[in-house]
Amino acid sequence: MSFDREKSIFLAALDLPFGAERDAFVRAQCDGDEELRGAVKELLSAHDRSMNVLDHQTPQRMALQGQVKSAAEAIAQNATWDRGSDGSAIPPEGEDNSFIGNYVLLEKLGEGGFGQVYVAEQRHPVRRRVAIKLLKATAVTADALARFEAERQALAMMDHPNIARIFDGGTTSTGQPYFVMELVRGVHITEFCRNHELPVTQRLKLFLDVCHAVQHAHQKGIIHRDLKPSNVLITLHDAEAVVKVIDFGVAKALHEPLTDRTIYTRFAQMIGTPMYMSPEQAEMNSLDVDTRSDIYSLGVLLYELLTEQTPFDQHRLQTASFDEMRRMIREEDPPRPSARLTTTTRLITTREANRAVGERSLASELKGDLDWIVMKALEKDRRRRYETAADLARDVQRFLDQQPVVARPPSHWYRFTRFARRNRTVFASTVIVLLALVSGTIFSTWQAVRATIAQEEAERLRQEAVASVENLKRANVLLDSARANADEWRWELALQQYTEATELQPNHYLAWSGRGALLARLGDWPHAASNYATALELGAPANNPAWWGVPQLCYYAHETNAYDQVCQRMQEQLATTDDPGQVSMIVRGICIQPRDPDHIKAMAFRMEAYLFEESQNDRNRFGPPHPGHGPGGRPDGGPPGGPKGIPGERKPFPPGRDMREDILRYATGVANYRAGDSGRAIELLSEVRRGDERSPFGHMASAVLALAYHQQARDEDAIQELAVADKSVDMWLASMQASLEDPDYPWFDFVEMYVWYREAYQAITKRSPPVDPRFHELSHHVELILKSSEESSVQHRTANGQ
Repeated sequence: MSFDREKSIFLAALDLPFGAERDAFVRAQCDGDEELRGAVKELLSAHDRSMNVLDHQTPQRMALQGQVKSAAEAIAQNATWDRGSDGSAIPPEGEDNSFIGNYVLLEKLGEGGFGQVYVAEQRHPVRRRVAIKLLKATAVTADALARFEAERQALAMMDHPNIARIFDGGTTSTGQPYFVMELVRGVHITEFCRNHELPVTQRLKLFLDVCHAVQHAHQKGIIHRDLKPSNVLITLHDAEAVVKVIDFGVAKALHEPLTDRTIYTRFAQMIGTPMYMSPEQAEMNSLDVDTRSDIYSLGVLLYELLTEQTPFDQHRLQTASFDEMRRMIREEDPPRPSARLTTTTRLITTREANRAVGERSLASELKGDLDWIVMKALEKDRRRRYETAADLARDVQRFLDQQPVVARPPSHWYRFTRFARRNRTVFASTVIVLLALVSGTIFSTWQAVRATIAQEEAERLRQEAVASVENLKRANVLLDSARANADEWRWELALQQYTEATELQPNHYLAWSGRGALLARLGDWPHAASNYATALELGAPANNPAWWGVPQLCYYAHETNAYDQVCQRMQEQLATTDDPGQVSMIVRGICIQPRDPDHIKAMAFRMEAYLFEESQNDRNRFGPPHPGHGPGGRPDGGPPGGPKGIPGERKPFPPGRDMREDILRYATGVANYRAGDSGRAIELLSEVRRGDERSPFGHMASAVLALAYHQQARDEDAIQELAVADKSVDMWLASMQASLEDPDYPWFDFVEMYVWYREAYQAITKRSPPVDPRFHELSHHVELILKSSEESSVQHRTANGQ
């Protein structure tokens, strides 16, 4: 059986009237091929079921149509008629049986169960072609009159370019009501799109006009209730496609009645076409329909425009029983448009027409926003649809403008509740069975699961413990090696090992403090202070000589929290130690920040006592640190030694100069200055200053002396001492620039001196000191070492397969 043959017979039969003539034609064309004949009859039956009620033919209507046609022909033969502009015959005005009022009937357009539609020509006051809808004489019942008058009134209320306009109305001499409206010569919107192979964007633009027309009707308080392709026509005006919404025969008014006659809708009566009917229309209960019913029908129309198929299979819906049809409309969710296209090959030409849109398939183009726009309009729950046709149009326009749309896919929870409501009995039974099965399964496997989980957890903890121990061992080896390499001035290797140790044991504070010490020795004090701050957060005690100088470092780098923590722990040590050297370093760290003088007076008094005792006992009580070393015997608190000595170590004092006494005098002077006794501070620090050619504390004392002189308004002396401090800063930076391994004195002494210098400069000149570019050079040098060590670490891990 040829599909083309079947199609040609079907299309030819559509031009014939419904009944015996069409059946005879099909029988003759099939020429005894019963399979072909059955297929054509099935197509014709499906077509007849989807026709508008006004287009459906019955033998009675065909007979009446023939009578009207015969009467018109008889009149035409017995009269002398004029000719219109298009050559058609126009009866003279005197022959009443060819006229309805001022209109000449020319041809019949269609006929339904209650009405007939004619093409007519208006004679006065202007000549124009119009359409006349006439209620059949055999259908003049109270209900038909009421619906006919309601449609006429509905059209009269609306004035929109996309709705067929009404011009006139009245009653014939035989009592048949009629109305005159705009003549629309067009085709169904879906047929127009298919014949012209319009791309998606053009179809959507036509659909926007439909939405605007429906919105206008809703604003006038009218619900169409029968929106479908046959009631949305496309006509051409100057080659421009124009939408016309027609047939308000089952329209309903929202507020005031459209007619004084009573329209009685019988109980459990469906109004509309099932294929395009909303769930609430199919429900046929006491819930009244509103404008959102038309939104559903618009969704069906948009679905068909995009896929050329209706949401529900036409054959299944038309062959289903009445109750099954209503159930499908109310409960079944149609597939998304893109999903429907992936299961059919009906739109080959449409896909080809859409290759201009990014060479994507039509299904891909519909997937996403267009899917959700359509499905939102087709929601079973009208509260989840678009509120108005204008809202639907705006979302479509957003899609055309490449903007985010309002429509979104329904949540999984909503889908689940929908399924549960549709299948209450099955769902309840399933839940009970599942609960019983799950409960039994849980009870029977509970102990086994607990045992398995416990075993897995124990194994996990064991593996973590083993890995942690191995990492700790490896980290400790790296720390020892890093200290040794630092003593040998192998900065890059030492920094790489410290960094690897922090990666292996990120919670090991010794790795961070060791790395901070190395960075401080290299002159990158901001990063060094950050590493020390991390060590403090991890619980570093900060109560041993290795941390002397760290308060000054944190204060210099503005690590305020870290500075406060170190000072708090060092203050706690003051109550437990009586070592003058240890107390001196604690006082220097605390006094680096301006404080309440009353808080410092006790420290100043204690330092005075140590200084007095030192002078009386020939300096025999002064303990560690060793006179030639910094905090902890070395700047970073590690063990002293190494074949090359300790970089940054204080140089030996010349003979006749005792550094221990200078340290006490310097710390006592600093404490007296912070306690508010600038005179005593000048006395003590001047003694230290007098040995500045041989002692680093002379250079350190200059900045504090400048502040003490400034406090006593001795500006010249203050400026002179500030100049000495400025020179000391320059000298240390020059020595550091010349050799990282052998600066004039340790980094922690310089950092302390620079903090005092910065404070003195600000107090005396009222501005911040200029930033010496050599600070940036030191930091940049360390950055290069860090980068090189990171690259070496990556290569090392790669070589070991880590």
